[in-house]
Amino acid sequence: MLRASSEAALRFLKTMPAYHVVITGHLDEWKLPPDGSLPKEIHQVYNYDVDSLAKLGREIDDRQADICGSGAMKVRRDPFKIKVGVLEPSIIVPLHMITHLSFKVTLMTGEMPILKNDEIVLKSGKDVVKH
Repeated sequence: MLRASSEAALRFLKTMPAYHVVITGHLDEWKLPPDGSLPKEIHQVYNYDVDSLAKLGREIDDRQADICGSGAMKVRRDPFKIKVGVLEPSIIVPLHMITHLSFKVTLMTGEMPILKNDEIVLKSGKDVVKH
């Protein structure tokens, strides 16, 4: 029989690493509206549970291909302060205003929560600490 700490370690090992990805669109300053209604950079924020960096790379490539294929980049007004269950305002910036795309990947240190039946839960079954 496994001890409680060993069972927790096994549950942790079964979960895939979570990554926080920010795709940034850098706007052409010559094309920005004079009223300052658009920032110099816009961001799409994603969290991924993947079992390899190759899969993560494909996910990022797919997202960037979606942006280029659609001819625009849709972003939330404040992508770093999204609330669950709230419709956040967004903007769509056409590609001719974007000079280039870049991305940043950060490895998450904890288990990534998911939304299931309008509740935030963890795949491992542990309780979610709500602040």
